Amino acid sequence: MRLTRGFKRRQFQGEVFLIVGGTSGYGREAAIHLAQGGADVVIAARNAPSPKGLGSLPRAFSRQGRIEFRPCDLTDESSVESTVRAVVADLGRLSGCVITAASPYRAERPTGLMDIPTSEWNTLIATNVTGSLLVAREALRAMLSTPQGGQVVLFTSRAGWASTLGHGPYNVSKAALNALCASLANEAQYLSPAGLVRVNAIEPGEARTGMNAGSGVHPRVLMPLLMWLLGQRTGGPNGQVYSRDGLALSLAYDHLVSGNP
Repeated sequence: MRLTRGFKRRQFQGEVFLIVGGTSGYGREAAIHLAQGGADVVIAARNAPSPKGLGSLPRAFSRQGRIEFRPCDLTDESSVESTVRAVVADLGRLSGCVITAASPYRAERPTGLMDIPTSEWNTLIATNVTGSLLVAREALRAMLSTPQGGQVVLFTSRAGWASTLGHGPYNVSKAALNALCASLANEAQYLSPAGLVRVNAIEPGEARTGMNAGSGVHPRVLMPLLMWLLGQRTGGPNGQVYSRDGLALSLAYDHLVSGNP
């Protein structure tokens, strides 16, 4: 896949995007780029952004797309439902949904599957798996109700293919997210054979985000891929997991059913 560094001016004019967990890192960069492309962007998160975060962005992009914040707890089904429905009611549609929110592993205190308290396990799965399901399916329902359709993009991690000692709980949560992407994509194809709605995922790699504050890589490095993916229309990729450079990654099951090595 060839990825360009920019995108066409007004590429997303008239479109509406919901970014869950977008007050910093990849989500913040996605909001900026989508607004620059003419889209209206709603950032939903549990906590409001700091004044140094998104506070000045709505004014900065008022002549292009706009960015606004709405509180939402992705682990609360009623909160997710009301947020998505309010976005559609207020802005007219939902073109795409990017879910970057995640609960990280604690690098300073590795915890294995044998040791993790059940309460911590439940919190991790509620955020990384159940929360993503709640947001994705509500977004898909909204997209299926319009002739334009749309796309959900999940953010996974290389941990979803790993078995790193001490990080088993996080690895499991991301492996489950990969399966969630593939399974939702199949359901989307069944509900919309023409490819009206689609579900894909990105493994973004390391960058300077809340999980990797010390990284020297800026989150904008991912934007060519994300903007390309969100710019795909009906019949575009579905059920794919992409690395940052645009390589389509395979799950073990893909090889099992295809017979490929």
